[in-house]
Order: sequence, then C-alpha cells, then structure tokens
Amino acid sequence: GKRVDVTVKVKNIDPYWDHVIACVVEVDGLRFIDELQIIRSGETNSYSGAFLMAGGDVTIYAYTYYPEDTEWILDDTAEKDVALTEVFEGTISKKELEYDEAQDSIPVYNIPQGQRVYHR
Repeated sequence: GKRVDVTVKVKNIDPYWDHVIACVVEVDGLRFIDELQIIRSGETNSYSGAFLMAGGDVTIYAYTYYPEDTEWILDDTAEKDVALTEVFEGTISKKELEYDEAQDSIPVYNIPQGQRVYHR
C-alpha cells in the first residue's frame, strides 16, 4: 500500500476563551488520528497522522468535539475523497513518422520509461 499523510487544521473561533478540542479522523472505520489539544483563542492547531492505502478510492472523515460537563459534544465534521493516481509503466513499441503524406514506421524497442533515444 501507499502511505497517505493527513493533516487536519482546527481553528478556535472563540475570541475570548481557550478551548479543549478533540479531533478524530478515520478511514474505512479505522481511526488514525485521535488527539486532544488545548487551542488558544483565535489560533489554529494541526492534528496529523497517516494510513496505508492499499488501492481504490477512500473517503477520509474528520470530526471535532468539545467537552461540556461530562459529555463530548460534536462540533464540526469534514470529509475528503482520496484516490491514488496510477503510475503507468510501459515501453514504446512503435512510432510513426508522417512527412508529405508519406508514412513509415520507426522501429523502437527495449527503451525504458524516461530515457531518451535519438535516431538518425
């Protein structure tokens, strides 16, 4: 699988008070960020973590909570779809050259991806 790094930024919008804010982030029902921080008034803190993505598309879900008496209150939610780009690896098997409506193949083979070959 591929490692996917995730950072969630949370801002305390209260202009007067610092707040304890918990952030939970999960993918496929598994938590990979579960952290509690005190965020000062007007400041933004980051919660970071990573997960291994085997393949296919996933949705990352993030939630923030704050305490009130003995309960945790859901404050905000966000989600983000993630898809890994597929890297194509292959070789060129044939190129065609057209000049004055005349066409002919240029034979090419065994040229690794990313390597340039000049033919005269």
